[in-house]
Amino acid sequence: MKKRKPNPNSHPHIVRIDHKSTHGYQVRVPLRPKPMSKFFADGKFGSKPKALKEAKTWRDSMFKKHDLPLTATRRIRYSNSRNSTGVLGVGMQWVTKGGYQYKHYVVTWCPEPYKQRNKLFSAHKYGDKQAFEMAVQFRKEKETEVRTKG
Repeated sequence: MKKRKPNPNSHPHIVRIDHKSTHGYQVRVPLRPKPMSKFFADGKFGSKPKALKEAKTWRDSMFKKHDLPLTATRRIRYSNSRNSTGVLGVGMQWVTKGGYQYKHYVVTWCPEPYKQRNKLFSAHKYGDKQAFEMAVQFRKEKETEVRTKG
């Protein structure tokens, strides 16, 4: 698969909206648990370039205020309604070996786009609570690794 070249005219976290009578730039700040967004209308600021300049200024101040990296990073999900453990990327799985069933916590992460990895933590070997805590800690480490890698 060919890798796309980055668009030199793109602005991370800012999108242009031109729909019917709505014209301007929308800034999205990826905060947890609820993202923020703000719209900068061309009419309010006088022109496209002025609206874009205000959008960039507001985006930069919000990212600085919330200590977020401005670089366009890969998306990491933080919630999923089908998750039974309460921690995204950590699930429970039963593995059958030799006629016996063993409970495991499985950690899933993507080290790079289109590559998924997982690791099992045995509740039989470590105990249910410790296996879950180890899985959560491992997931946090991998999340940080993916975020810093970009």
